[in-house]
Amino acid sequence: MLHPKTIFNRKKRGIMEKGKIESGNYKEIDFEFYKASKANKILIIGSGGTPERQKGVNVNLANILEPYNFSIINFDIQNNNHIDSVNKMAERFHRMVEYAGSHGFKIDDMGLVGRSSSGLPAVVASTEYNNMKILLKYPVIYYQDMLEKEIGKFFLTIWKYWGEISRYGCHAPYSLYSEWRDSNLDELAKKLKEKSNKLHIVHGDKDNIISWCYSKSFHELLNKYDVNSKLTILNGAGHNLDERKNLHKITEIIIDHFK
Repeated sequence: MLHPKTIFNRKKRGIMEKGKIESGNYKEIDFEFYKASKANKILIIGSGGTPERQKGVNVNLANILEPYNFSIINFDIQNNNHIDSVNKMAERFHRMVEYAGSHGFKIDDMGLVGRSSSGLPAVVASTEYNNMKILLKYPVIYYQDMLEKEIGKFFLTIWKYWGEISRYGCHAPYSLYSEWRDSNLDELAKKLKEKSNKLHIVHGDKDNIISWCYSKSFHELLNKYDVNSKLTILNGAGHNLDERKNLHKITEIIIDHFK
């Protein structure tokens, strides 16, 4: 088997294999499905937030992973420009797990990937399965704390009164904030331990949108409850870990974590 760096170098000027990508909508969820030729594993990846979220498969990553028998489903974590609550976003992961199952993949063949605002929903969804492996890339975990520091408690009171606000061009119900309670993370960690789930958190130390310190705090909480968890901080990396300069390291992490 070729080293992922060798495959990456061979494909830097390669053709984007769009013929292997199926676009579709399953139970009101837009997705792209990269079908590897001999796949025995599949990554179910939720997009991040904001209108500029990456809703399609990273074909460069998919091409590199194909020799390792990975297929990829990348789906939209949001309902158009409406940001659902955490539990509703977790339900979207469940639907994509169901869709992957319809293509012959068993739960043991699947891995969940949460990016940015799909991070916590991926973790919540994983607690419904045993021995699930989850990769979190620059995840939003302590959303309440972030919002309180960024927009203040007065505006949060206004948000509760209005019931919904527009943020970065997206509509967000108050339930998005009210459900994202840090106090529930202890219970969530207990469920992860009970299900024997395995997590790997990846974050860039130059991320100016979501501080890597939040990932460090979550990793420490998971360790407190003996959850199988690993944290990788990439030096010099910003918020977008899907860029070419980070692709080699991300590929290595994926292969090691989901093998």
